[in-house]
Amino acid sequence: MKDKFKKFVRQHWIFIWALLSVVYAVIVQLLFSLKTSNKFFVAHWGAGDILTCASTISLGLLAMWQNKKQQEENDITQERMERIIIHANELSIISKMIEHEERRVNELDKLLNRFMQNCDPQAVAIAYSADDKIVCMTQVTELERTIDKDFFAISRLLAEDKVLKLDPDNALKVAFAKLYQTVKKDIGDIRQEKIDMCDIHAVGKMAGKLSAERDTFMKEKEEYLESIQSKLRKLLFEEIALEDARKMYN
Repeated sequence: MKDKFKKFVRQHWIFIWALLSVVYAVIVQLLFSLKTSNKFFVAHWGAGDILTCASTISLGLLAMWQNKKQQEENDITQERMERIIIHANELSIISKMIEHEERRVNELDKLLNRFMQNCDPQAVAIAYSADDKIVCMTQVTELERTIDKDFFAISRLLAEDKVLKLDPDNALKVAFAKLYQTVKKDIGDIRQEKIDMCDIHAVGKMAGKLSAERDTFMKEKEEYLESIQSKLRKLLFEEIALEDARKMYN
């Protein structure tokens, strides 16, 4: 009940103020209209003087109320502006996170695809297919150099993922390392002529193992890319707080 009364006064204070002013003026008029024989009750001021004094006090109180109201509105506006600035800063940080993650995902996808292509048994066989042995060794060395370069570039990008970094037994990391070790061993064996590229059985055995490692890696790669793209879509299309976004990537 008390709250309803306060709400009513706040909503209709102008009308209440006007009504009280009229009532006050009527009371003053009535008091000055009455006659009395007691000198104590004889007014030394005129009705206009009292009304002027009352009006001055009322205007002063009104000015105080207006100043207080204005200060409250300024505080509310300031608080709203601070919230807007904080929200804008959060959106800016999230935008930078999205930009960084998009760059990482795109670069990772490109490098992983190239790494898989170079680790294909057919790519290794093509590199050693020239008739000139020197040309063969040059092509195999160039292939190995590209594989090494991509391996370390991919490793750096994967290290940015805190989940992978803290999990040494992650399936993607294990498959990635095994594929790299297998293709490096095969290239080394070819260079040292431990594998006769004219021996169909030996080449088939090498290709079979390398293909199996490559297929395992391909599966893990696709699952990982889908998981990080899913998180990225969540950042892009859902309303995520900055704290929640940080938890997703830290």
